[in-house]
Amino acid sequence: MHRALSLSLLCLGALATLAAGQEMTGFDRQRAHLMLRAAEQDLRDHYYDTTFHGLDLRTLFDSTDARIAAAHSNDEAFLSIAVTLGALRDSHTHFFPPRRNAVVQYGWNLGIVGDSCYILKVRPENDAAAQRVKPGDLVLGVDQFAVNRADRWDLEYLYYALAPRATVRLTLQSPGDTVRSVVVQSKITPHPRIMDLTQGNDIWQLIREEQNWARANRSVLWELGSEVLVWRLPNFLADDREIDRWVKRAQGFKALVLDLRGNPGGLETTLLRLAGNLVGADTFGVRRTRDKTESLRTRPGPRFTGTVVAVVDAQSASAAEMLAYLLQLRKRGSVVGDRTAGAVMESKGYEHRVGVDVVVFYYTAMTVADLVFSDGTRLEGRGVMPDEIVLPSGADLASGRDPALARAITLAGYAITPQAAGRLFPVEE
Repeated sequence: MHRALSLSLLCLGALATLAAGQEMTGFDRQRAHLMLRAAEQDLRDHYYDTTFHGLDLRTLFDSTDARIAAAHSNDEAFLSIAVTLGALRDSHTHFFPPRRNAVVQYGWNLGIVGDSCYILKVRPENDAAAQRVKPGDLVLGVDQFAVNRADRWDLEYLYYALAPRATVRLTLQSPGDTVRSVVVQSKITPHPRIMDLTQGNDIWQLIREEQNWARANRSVLWELGSEVLVWRLPNFLADDREIDRWVKRAQGFKALVLDLRGNPGGLETTLLRLAGNLVGADTFGVRRTRDKTESLRTRPGPRFTGTVVAVVDAQSASAAEMLAYLLQLRKRGSVVGDRTAGAVMESKGYEHRVGVDVVVFYYTAMTVADLVFSDGTRLEGRGVMPDEIVLPSGADLASGRDPALARAITLAGYAITPQAAGRLFPVEE
């Protein structure tokens, strides 16, 4: 739900270096050609801008066809398709290749703070921890790439979806230390080449993966006396009943601190419901598709009328950004933290399959609507600027201090230190 793959990040000459996949067979190559043309058709059928920002789609996709004909691996072909869609410079239009035969876990994840990149989490049992990679380390490079705000999601898209790596070289600087370079081994868990859902092992593996995802992406609430409820909302995927349940719980408090950091967005219906619960009935913008322009209206449920403070960061995107800006626009609440991702469009996913006896699934995401606020603001490529910018330092991240959450809770009427705020939502392994 973020920025599309940048041609400045991946020049075509780097594709062969990055692509570590197996040599392509004739079947692989034909399959990649079919995937490319399916992506082109999705674009022509569904993209909200029928001028495609002035791009000549025939020339663009024909040139990619030629690159796939010369590709040396599946990864190289998939990267070519992704780069082609990236020419639109659209945060919500992507290509997602078939599922890999193995899951690659790096053991660390990075994020943007201000204009710098830091390690945010490290799993203790992985090689990253053994190589002394720590939260709060400033990330100066990942393999041959420098890391900055504009390309952060591009990098994750490359390393997680398009061309996962068995090893990654990180150039790091711990607080108060010198620059160092480490090579981190990824944890690779094989998947069966063919999943048989009629047998126990495969189906239970999928169930466990779903359960782990649900646990990592659940809402978490923390009560601070009878004054403040802190609600960490990881995404906008909940239904009305769940959103209403949390809002009703908040009604017993004078203030609600809504932690939207790291929230990538989700469903428009969830956004409109929560916005209605906080702001009330409101027509706050328009949704522009290729055929029509419709009003954006909240969908009120149980109302929370107390003080609202939202916390955002550079990883807050899409629906999270829209809610934060609506709170500002209607003067309904304060926003604290970092400038958000600036990835605010509406997309729809399209499933495709290739094969007869053995079927391979892949997906595209196409932007189907542009979203514009009633004051004329488009958040795409811009983001939300907080009312108060509060950024953690590398030392804060290393020690677990959370100055942004502490400031938000203080504004809500409850005094708390950054150290205590950092203990409210410890990192889960």
